[in-house]
Amino acid sequence: MPLSVATQIYPTFQHTGKFKHVTSGMWIIIKQCKIANVRMTATTADLEKKRGAGKFNKYARWNQSRRNSELICDDCIDKKRCDGPKCAAILNKSAVSAGEWKYIQKHPDSYLLCSNCRAKGLSKKDNKLYQCTNCKEMLGCKYFDGQQLYNTKRSHQTKVECKTCTDGIATRLKHLEAALKKSKRRCTCYQLLHAAKCPLSPCYFGERRWAGSDGYVTLEDSQFLNSRTPQPKWWKKANGRE
Repeated sequence: MPLSVATQIYPTFQHTGKFKHVTSGMWIIIKQCKIANVRMTATTADLEKKRGAGKFNKYARWNQSRRNSELICDDCIDKKRCDGPKCAAILNKSAVSAGEWKYIQKHPDSYLLCSNCRAKGLSKKDNKLYQCTNCKEMLGCKYFDGQQLYNTKRSHQTKVECKTCTDGIATRLKHLEAALKKSKRRCTCYQLLHAAKCPLSPCYFGERRWAGSDGYVTLEDSQFLNSRTPQPKWWKKANGRE
């Protein structure tokens, strides 16, 4: 068979040198490549690199040629992909501690994660990402309170805040509470419509007043406090909604 004709019939194989023989269209053994233990060129499912036939199990090659199954080379047998969402990192045995490998073997339902996925807060038992309602970041379960995630998974709660935002909000609330104590503009009537002598009653048409609006609590801070669920008790009391 001429080389040009064989190339058209078997386009997936690489040809160098002269053909030794062709057996019923299954194997094309090249004289120069046989010395290097290379019969065919295949692509691994993990690395997407071309390897010689000697790098693959013969039964895997047989199944791949007839059933179009995935073909994984021997070098990738001991390698595993990261179980993080949308992560294609390949983990070698040398990159994973012996304790983690033993844990994976004892707990087949657990997840093997790369360093980047661990930094996002993913754990061996939960590899999902959750969106913080404040910063809109997609983070793992380690960045959230366990009770919040428990309620969210059971549809008891829709808002989930990461620990970073929770710490920042707690600090902001503490500063606002201290600033409000210095303000003289607080509700004293505790009525639905503020009385004329109440400090929160507007003095002219279109004026907007809220607790601490005399320079201690800004409009943005007021909107932030009103959006909290539940609202702080000291904020409700200052606005006459005790």
